[in-house]
Amino acid sequence: RTSPYLPVPPRISPVGGCCLARDAASPQTQVWAIEPEGYDDHRTSLARGERTPLSGTPATTICDALQANAPGHVTFAINSGGLAGAAAGGGAAAEASPTEGGEEAEWPPVAGVVAAGPEAATFVGRVCSDSEGGKLNPQSVWLEGSRSSSGACRARLDLSECAEYALFPGQVVAVRGVNLLGHTIRASRVLCGSPPPNAVPPSEREITPEPFNVITATGPFTCSDDLSFAPLDALLEQATSRRALALVLVGPFVEADHPALAAAEVGYEDLFEQRVMLKVEAFLAAAAEAYPHAPPHVVLVPSPRDVLASPVYPQPPLPRRRSPEQIAPLLHLAPNPAAIDVGGVRIAVGSLDALLMIGSAELASAPQPGAPRPDRLLRLASHVLQQRSFLPLLPPPADLPVDMAHNFVAGAIDTRPDILLLPSQLAPFAKVLPDAAGGALCVNAGRLTRNAAGGNYATLSVHPRAQVDGARTSDIAPRVAVEIAKI
Repeated sequence: RTSPYLPVPPRISPVGGCCLARDAASPQTQVWAIEPEGYDDHRTSLARGERTPLSGTPATTICDALQANAPGHVTFAINSGGLAGAAAGGGAAAEASPTEGGEEAEWPPVAGVVAAGPEAATFVGRVCSDSEGGKLNPQSVWLEGSRSSSGACRARLDLSECAEYALFPGQVVAVRGVNLLGHTIRASRVLCGSPPPNAVPPSEREITPEPFNVITATGPFTCSDDLSFAPLDALLEQATSRRALALVLVGPFVEADHPALAAAEVGYEDLFEQRVMLKVEAFLAAAAEAYPHAPPHVVLVPSPRDVLASPVYPQPPLPRRRSPEQIAPLLHLAPNPAAIDVGGVRIAVGSLDALLMIGSAELASAPQPGAPRPDRLLRLASHVLQQRSFLPLLPPPADLPVDMAHNFVAGAIDTRPDILLLPSQLAPFAKVLPDAAGGALCVNAGRLTRNAAGGNYATLSVHPRAQVDGARTSDIAPRVAVEIAKI
């Protein structure tokens, strides 16, 4: 009753002796009796208006209860006038799997996170820890409700009866459970968000009828022992030989903490122009001359580690001089994150290592006995689309400057992409996300360089509908072949 952030709940569900304390401390508060099925002697007696012993063979229950055959004389005399009602639970319901009924099981009505009551409800809010910046553990998970529905109050999440969950701070979830006292939600199931809508289905878009290649790589674009940018040269040669329709380059381009940067003989701007932009422009000029009817396009996405880029996420495009007139329409300086369209295929890309950030903060349940081991990389990538954000963590990492208000707008994923590029230090992969996470093709090509050695890049070959057997016209992922190769 004296909590600074939890309002006094309108109904509580303790044991019968609290009726006397309630009369003295809070007469307006309702008290409910909750009993296990088979030992609901109070509910039966209140319904008949007199003490009524249980009939038949006593039931067995896993619930912690007195398991009395009938209410005591004094107990019933107090509770018959003090209880607002009684309800029975547990039994078969307590022993059943929390996910029994599958995805189609009906969810109960939505309630504020501190709304107390004996009945199951759906609680929607943001996951947070009991300490600022603390790592989640099963005892420290709280759910913060919205200002409109819950007054921004928090309730602790009891996950002991939840068979499957994967949570991190800042994640918006729906929880099915019971909040008896208003301060703890006993969760039976957690729904981890939903992907953004598909604004225009692929079947209704003008998609290039010919097969085409998209090459993507993430910096650094030069090794740690020099500033020659030789890996970038090798990547541009691959783009030329494969006749890539688009080249998506993700920063950092001139890395702020590169070991050789302090001894460079030119300034940061000149280094970027001479070692990156002139090479890219030369590639575009040669390709435009060789293939004037289908010249390639190059997209540059900055990184917070770029010495020339704004250090605050989300980032505006990289600053630079104007390109030559014949090259300008083919060179695109994009913000971070960015949504681009290549031949009618929608690609969402961001330079933050969202997979590593979420993975470092995530609390996931252990696999059920006999169940297959979950794909962790697939689960981490699913979080991005289900939360509709390239940076769903709240609070964000301490070493990353973030404009949180701007992140809710510029960092959001408003429409469902066909391909999601999530560069990361984790193992490179190409995976199709489950339908519950949007069904997009997610690609992590890794880094183009790893210290003094070459790294990886990815080539995405998009095939026409007619050349893929069994693929629905609305599917993009079955028509894309991904090759992750070393440079």
